[in-house]
Amino acid sequence: MSIFNSKSDALGRTAVTCVIFLACGLVAFQSYANEASKVKAANPKPALSVTVVQAKTSTWPIKLAANGSVAAWQEASVGAEVSGLRVAELHAAVGDSVQRGAVLATFASESVQADVALAQAVLSEARASVAEAIANADRARAVQPHRGLTHAN
Repeated sequence: MSIFNSKSDALGRTAVTCVIFLACGLVAFQSYANEASKVKAANPKPALSVTVVQAKTSTWPIKLAANGSVAAWQEASVGAEVSGLRVAELHAAVGDSVQRGAVLATFASESVQADVALAQAVLSEARASVAEAIANADRARAVQPHRGLTHAN
């Protein structure tokens, strides 16, 4: 007497057959994926190509009519400096006749005034240092007769 009946034998054989087909399909899919990656590696995508040519001058046959105004996209202030001083005004143009001693240009006074203010600040600081030194000397002379200061021998 058989432990398995005919229905369970048929079901078992069907299950084993399905597992075998699935295993074969998996192996076939992996080999296809490997082949596809090898083909991609062997045939890379074309890169952007660059062609070098010599530049040449030519006239474009296209004309464009337009109405409107032309404005600067970006503005720049241009000025001149001489010895660190900015030229504020020009009193003579190129080609003008001038006399000896005539004023040709005027410099901006802001930088000169800033230099004068800086010099005055340095002078005030020096005067304060002198006053402090005189005061220290007077104090030292005042305590010297009382032996407040001793000299090292």
